[in-house]
Amino acid sequence: MTRDEIIAANPLPEYLRNRGFSLYPAGPNFVTSTCPITEHRKFHRCVTIDTAQNLFHCNDCDKGGSIIDWIALEENITAAGAIRKLGGGRNGSTPEWKIVATYDYTDENGALLFQCVRLDPKDFKQRRPDGNGGWIWNLQDVRRVLYRRPEVEKAETICITEGEKDADNLRTLGFTATCNPMGAKKWRDQYSDPLRGKDVLIFGDDDADGRKHVEQVTKSLQGKAKSITKINFPAHDISDYIKSFPSLDEAKAAVTKLIEQEKQPKAAPIAEPPRVAEVEPPQKPTTIVEWRGAVARNFPTLTRPAEVCASVVTQLLLNDVANPFALVLLDVPSSGKTITENFFDVPRLSYTTDHFTPASLVSNASNVKREELIKVDMLPRIRYKTLIVRDLAPIFGAKEDALLEMVGRLTRALDGEGLETDSGVHGQRGYKGDYLFMMLAGSTPLSPRVYKVLGTLEAGYSFFNSIPRLRATAS
Repeated sequence: MTRDEIIAANPLPEYLRNRGFSLYPAGPNFVTSTCPITEHRKFHRCVTIDTAQNLFHCNDCDKGGSIIDWIALEENITAAGAIRKLGGGRNGSTPEWKIVATYDYTDENGALLFQCVRLDPKDFKQRRPDGNGGWIWNLQDVRRVLYRRPEVEKAETICITEGEKDADNLRTLGFTATCNPMGAKKWRDQYSDPLRGKDVLIFGDDDADGRKHVEQVTKSLQGKAKSITKINFPAHDISDYIKSFPSLDEAKAAVTKLIEQEKQPKAAPIAEPPRVAEVEPPQKPTTIVEWRGAVARNFPTLTRPAEVCASVVTQLLLNDVANPFALVLLDVPSSGKTITENFFDVPRLSYTTDHFTPASLVSNASNVKREELIKVDMLPRIRYKTLIVRDLAPIFGAKEDALLEMVGRLTRALDGEGLETDSGVHGQRGYKGDYLFMMLAGSTPLSPRVYKVLGTLEAGYSFFNSIPRLRATAS
């Protein structure tokens, strides 16, 4: 097959979907957050897949090309090597290589989800059960998990390696070991969740990709693992190190000594909340109809406002929601706004305050040391939660200049990309990245000047007027 024939026989969107990449429509093309060099920030989607030309381009890395270029960059091989890998036919066809080893990836209960397959000549592919005793050679719509997930769940100390062979060799010595599917630089933040609160030992390969992989895993585990320790050893990978000893007992003693010498546990930073909160399910699930009925029986005039508020709060339980949403309940005093907000004052899902100013999102308080300000900042505390402000009237009632400054700062935070400030004695400080949160607030009816300021900022607020005769929503 010629180069053009190979490219034509392997459509890039199909290849990426079969590898488990999430592609999102963008007109006639697709976008995604992962390029062949690295996995970018979630929801960033800086990689464009041109379906007409069968090409990709990463705006952040400024790399692009055909499927051949993708594989060459991803696996750090030449274009000729990538062509050889693709020369066997379309994605998903039965491989012609000899299977050397298979590695089962199961869920927490041991049910098989997929296999990583080691081939000869050396290569790796993935397959999933087809339900009829056969295999489908892709991971489309398959849940990704760590290798030997059930063992990871039970252990308190976990070894992380670059591949399944290394994990199995450490397991032979009596250690609990795991890895992510598809090798170096393919770690996802979701893999860190089952390692929350555990002591983690990282055994990286001694090459450029191995060092980048260790860096990627370490960064993802920050704030989740109890401790993170990189284990150094005089070999390319831990399997080579184990093979250098005449017996398994001697190898185990040597690895144990390495761990004891290098393990210097450091308390992880303040734990980051999971992207989607983990909550204990009720013994008897409550349907939305039952919930609505309970509200209607006890607070009949608040049923509609409560439903609207629920639609805001529950967005945080969806993985693909990228933009914060702010809803303000408008009504006269003592009309039930606070009661409605209190329906959603739930631990781990919300952060409630009676006194709020946007300056508290990223503090520059002069009476607090710079290194201590992180303890005061509100933005990290409301990340992946619903901020409930019982009364925004004091902010909306401020003079126009102050109103513009306060609402402008809050609007910037409501972009969901963090917030940076450059004022006060501490200079520039703040947060970048995914700082998604929702907001519920109450206020008395607004004056026209407030709407004028909001219109100037193109602010993304929605208002629900709960006065029965004027009940409506507007943005």
